[in-house]
Amino acid sequence: MLKDNGTNMKVSPVSYNQIAELCVDCLKYDNVRKSTLTVMNVDEFEGENEYGILLKDVQSDSRYFPESLISEHRSGARLGGFIVFVLSGGFLKGISSLLGTFYMMLSR
Repeated sequence: MLKDNGTNMKVSPVSYNQIAELCVDCLKYDNVRKSTLTVMNVDEFEGENEYGILLKDVQSDSRYFPESLISEHRSGARLGGFIVFVLSGGFLKGISSLLGTFYMMLSR
């Protein structure tokens, strides 16, 4: 089963191969270009056997996302990266200090 516009559906396992097949099939349909798809497996004979039948009726997303979202995301990612970098440096300095102390104790 497949729905467009990011519609919520109940959760069911979907394999990597099924997702890969859907991605390849999406390339054949121009109407899928600006759509958020939700996919799930259903019991046999409840859905379609191939994605093409479902993809031909997909509509573009009707939701609007402001252009500023991407710049906000970049800013947040940069800040988060900087914080991780600083914390990693402090962690490595602490480990280095501990190892130096341990080495000094062993060499006495």
